[in-house]
Amino acid sequence: MVEENSVRLDVTVSKIDDDSRMFTMKRVRTITHMSLPEQHINISDWKKFSHLKGIPIKDIDHEKPSLLIGQDNIHLILARQIRTGPENLPVASKCKLGWAVHGPSPNNGENSFKAHTLHICEKETTDEELQKMVEKSYLTETFGTLIAADQPSRESSRALELMRNTLKYTGENYEIGLLWKTDNIQLPESKFMALQRLKCVERKCRLNEKFGKEYCKKIMKYEEEGYIKKLTLEDEKIDNPHLWYLPHFAVENSNKPNKIRLVFDAAAKSRGMSLNDVLLSGPDLLQLLVAILWKFRQRRFGFCGDIREMFHRVGIQERDRCAQRFLWRKLESDRPPDIYEMLVMTFGATCSPVCAQFVKNSNAEEFSTNPDTLLAIIKKFYVDDYLDSKDTEEEALETIIEVCKVQKVAGFEVVNWMKNSQLIRDKLSDDMLLAATKNIDDTSLHRILGLWWDPRIDEFSFRLTSENLMAEQPTKRKVLQALMSVYDPLGLIFTFTVRGKIPMQDIWRVGID
Repeated sequence: MVEENSVRLDVTVSKIDDDSRMFTMKRVRTITHMSLPEQHINISDWKKFSHLKGIPIKDIDHEKPSLLIGQDNIHLILARQIRTGPENLPVASKCKLGWAVHGPSPNNGENSFKAHTLHICEKETTDEELQKMVEKSYLTETFGTLIAADQPSRESSRALELMRNTLKYTGENYEIGLLWKTDNIQLPESKFMALQRLKCVERKCRLNEKFGKEYCKKIMKYEEEGYIKKLTLEDEKIDNPHLWYLPHFAVENSNKPNKIRLVFDAAAKSRGMSLNDVLLSGPDLLQLLVAILWKFRQRRFGFCGDIREMFHRVGIQERDRCAQRFLWRKLESDRPPDIYEMLVMTFGATCSPVCAQFVKNSNAEEFSTNPDTLLAIIKKFYVDDYLDSKDTEEEALETIIEVCKVQKVAGFEVVNWMKNSQLIRDKLSDDMLLAATKNIDDTSLHRILGLWWDPRIDEFSFRLTSENLMAEQPTKRKVLQALMSVYDPLGLIFTFTVRGKIPMQDIWRVGID
């Protein structure tokens, strides 16, 4: 029984991912007034209204609702965009669950309007968004031929100035400030949003006990490592225009089972604004991926390693830490959550990558006494991955030792070393080596910047999915998925993958949706 003037929103959801907050909507019905009969509005009715063109409205006839969204989740259906037309015509609004069309509806083609209905449509990647994603994927084939801008933008110049002015060496590691777009940032309230996201994480942890234990262990490890600090009641009361609460979630890597990575969602919005909206991404300080891979293949003895928890080895200056608060209560949902601050850079903040590279390069320029070591650190790191090659094992070993020595000054620990030389393995301590590569006879493949490398025979390999696209009616998405599953930035097997790209072009040219 529905009370008069009440609203019930019933939604069938095909997938809900609490971590990424992605919702794939399938069908919806609503009851908005007890005294009015429920009506189904045909898609053709909406096509009459020019202000609704381009909105992905789909028919929901013969569908059953299966999920009730209550007022406690009102943030899911708050309008972020609105399209209106003349008076007495339906209005479209976009919320976190997709597009909605609501308002008066025509009665069987007549001019009178008798009922109010609501229809939330399927939220999916549009052809325009998919087109941009495909274009971006083809940038890996430019092989560094794109011409870079001669002059840095105003935002890049500001980011560089902020990094130079806030960089500070503490004697063990570096601290740096967040890269604010302007000096007078005023952030809205965000604690409520962070609390709702915390409840989502807690539900997932309760459903998956193993995941929940790993999540708690991760937070505890952060506290032991000094990455986070629990605030006192006095600290909590400090007011600051940069105050922000970060939602957090964990991601799992299929290549690293039983391990999770904690991500602080700086893209999460509260009242239409996110932390990333007011932070600069800075200039691109990354080396070209293709150039690093070619240098790795250039000489006889190849070796690679990565910096352990690189972002967390860089501290954030004290006055900016209030923008990195988060909530946690050890899954004890019957009490108010404690408030913590991240003292270091986070995964998820748009300025973290450029700040990490700036710290790494500045440290190398300050403490490298060997020009080759300086070149190796600045030119042969891709984010936290280091790839290099030398003509002799002695040169390789010397370079590894020097790079580790300089990086350690900044608090960076280069570990998980892989190489195609048993001599080098024997000289390095076990805690520096990737466990699976301590024996030169090991035949397993290892991931290097998205590629599979076999150090035993020093070769790149490719793993292809064996799914048969013709087993069922293929779609544009399935063909694209199969094609893009092959990652080949060097074009080593382009003569093979081009056979898939030609029909993909034909599919796009025909305009199949």
